[in-house]
Amino acid sequence: MAVHLSSALRRLAMGLSINNPYTDEIRQNFPQAFDQAVLLKPVLENQYQIQMNEDELAFISLHFEAFFERHSEDARLSVVVVCSSGIGTSQLLGQRLAKTFAQELRITRIIALGELLATPIKESLVISTIAIKGLSVPVIEVSPLLNRHDIGIIRQMITEQPTPTNHLVALLQPELTIVTQEQLTDQGAIELICQRLIDQGYAKPTVVQAALAREALASTALGRVALPHADSQLITKPAIGLLIAPQSINWQHNDKVQLVFFMALNETVHGQMRAIYHDLDQLIETPRLLKQVAQASDGTAALAILAQLNQKN
Repeated sequence: MAVHLSSALRRLAMGLSINNPYTDEIRQNFPQAFDQAVLLKPVLENQYQIQMNEDELAFISLHFEAFFERHSEDARLSVVVVCSSGIGTSQLLGQRLAKTFAQELRITRIIALGELLATPIKESLVISTIAIKGLSVPVIEVSPLLNRHDIGIIRQMITEQPTPTNHLVALLQPELTIVTQEQLTDQGAIELICQRLIDQGYAKPTVVQAALAREALASTALGRVALPHADSQLITKPAIGLLIAPQSINWQHNDKVQLVFFMALNETVHGQMRAIYHDLDQLIETPRLLKQVAQASDGTAALAILAQLNQKN
């Protein structure tokens, strides 16, 4: 990022800017990273006397996203591969597993049976070429050649794993969900949902001004969805407020927003941030659910629809 910023600052100091053809896609796909770039904007502008547009912010946000990716948790099942010797056949098996289940399994160790029995098992699953009993984690016995039958058994095991937690719904509350037919501006929508958060004890009174100030830096609208928020210090307990406006709200950049998710998050959910934004991205990429939520009659109905996120088919 330092190299990129050095070049960008020199360019902007001369009044030059470059077009980013992927700005809209970056804003939608990496909202958390884009928000970090937005928060950096006033610092850079004040210190270097420059003006940064959203194209420049989108480039910077890619560096934040790369950092988040490097430090994100791997959601794949962790696996230890075992055979009688730990050499040859297990290496072959490990390679075939990695190729066949690249998106589902993360192989942490390829070892011999003796080593497995002598060390704690931290993995979620043991895949072995020999029979093993009495372990605290599931064991799947397979051929070193990983035939179709073996693949079928492993896929069944993966399918039977618990459904991932819906982090988005876990932070939504019926009392923080508003359905309105009123014609609102973006400012009016933020004020309405912030007041609900304040009244219910989730945020401090100054959250309204802080959220409006953040929105003034750059729009949080992503098509039909907006994600306003404020400084985490103003959040007394984490939650996500939801305002549903079937008639649409005229947001910045002429976006027609129907769902406003106010991200009232603080440090107590810091470790869940990536998962929360992942669920939001899943929602944005599912027009059917977006439409259903926008047409929900009340908060309870809306949350029931959102609960369909992450459900296995």
